[in-house]
Amino acid sequence: MDSDCSSKQYISHSYISTMAIVEKTISVTADNLDQKVNLMMAFMPPTVDFDNVVPIAWQVFSLKGTDSESWKWNSSSAGSRAIVDPNNATVISREYKPINVGRSSNMTQDKTVRPPVYKFSAPTTYSGTNARVVNQSGAYADIGAGFVTDNGDTFNTVLVNRRVAHTAEAFVDYEPVLTIWATADYAEDQLLDSGVTTIPTLWSRNLLTITGAQVRLAVSRDKTTGAVSIKLQSAPSAFQTVYKVDLAFASPGIVQNGVSDIAKLLIGKGYSLKYTAKGYDTEAHLELVLPPKVSCNEAELAVIAAIDASPTVYGKVFVKGHSGAALLKSETHFETWLDINPASPRWFGVITDGPNAAFNGTNGEAFAQANAEDGTSEIIEESEEAEVAAPVKAKGNGKFGSVRAGSLRGIPSFD
Repeated sequence: MDSDCSSKQYISHSYISTMAIVEKTISVTADNLDQKVNLMMAFMPPTVDFDNVVPIAWQVFSLKGTDSESWKWNSSSAGSRAIVDPNNATVISREYKPINVGRSSNMTQDKTVRPPVYKFSAPTTYSGTNARVVNQSGAYADIGAGFVTDNGDTFNTVLVNRRVAHTAEAFVDYEPVLTIWATADYAEDQLLDSGVTTIPTLWSRNLLTITGAQVRLAVSRDKTTGAVSIKLQSAPSAFQTVYKVDLAFASPGIVQNGVSDIAKLLIGKGYSLKYTAKGYDTEAHLELVLPPKVSCNEAELAVIAAIDASPTVYGKVFVKGHSGAALLKSETHFETWLDINPASPRWFGVITDGPNAAFNGTNGEAFAQANAEDGTSEIIEESEEAEVAAPVKAKGNGKFGSVRAGSLRGIPSFD
């Protein structure tokens, strides 16, 4: 026996989809809001009459400070038997059925049992191009339109076809134009009326026109006027990689100008940089955001080349330490990065299908010993008195042969 539940309800049924489904996570984040803002989201059809096909308040929530809310959405379509409370116009969806566009399902009522049971038939093709429900229940019925999540276990109502007559059809696919208002006039799952058109729209967009799986929205307030606005935030570049390097200079007095000269040359080659100063010290920390298809090793060689080309620091700075990281996942207020070990193939831009542990899966001592035997880990002795050294390439033609290009440290690279 079914029981009433919210319009995002859970009913066991078979979930079949033959179409590619577009999935997105919608995140709405407060941008340091000093006071609470009440927000409402709904899917508004391009034309709406508020009589026959009526949108509902899909989500109603409030944000303050740096609060954040998120929801799952996808492009599936489904129909439901909707029940509208006559007292407050809130919607409860009961039985439902995923229906692809170009398919039709009959909603019937079995009156031989008490209480009567509503069922949806298996969708079949028909001559139309919409996802359709035909009311075969023998009476007027409200038919909900929406989408399913959680592998088909959850139905989300977004529109209601009101008072569909017996044998009449109702379309349950919809154009996913997500619209947001700043209002507390409606409750979640409540039918909207024409009054919503008098409320200023903060943001509206067809979700299918937004690239990527993340829809990030930031809510801010103008400090002068107090007006609330919503902006779509840009997604970070896919597979973004950063190279980090600690530089040691001969004296504190050349650090600032030296970093400036190095940065100008690197920016001209497509890198963007972040410079962290350590006060009046001889060290500087740089982080380079790499252009597409550029490895950490190439970035390091670019740093060395920039040092070589700078008369203020040539021969007076060396690489003290280095590391790298690749962005794996970005969410609101949270990012996941993968460390790139300088001894791994990924450092050199080689992405393998197998394990990518440091030292090719062996321990450090075994790796060093193996490379020493084939002459690829030969140590280069430096003269402490030499301020300028000509470029020297190490002996050995192995994978990790060292190069030295004006800096005072050998850097691994491919031959």
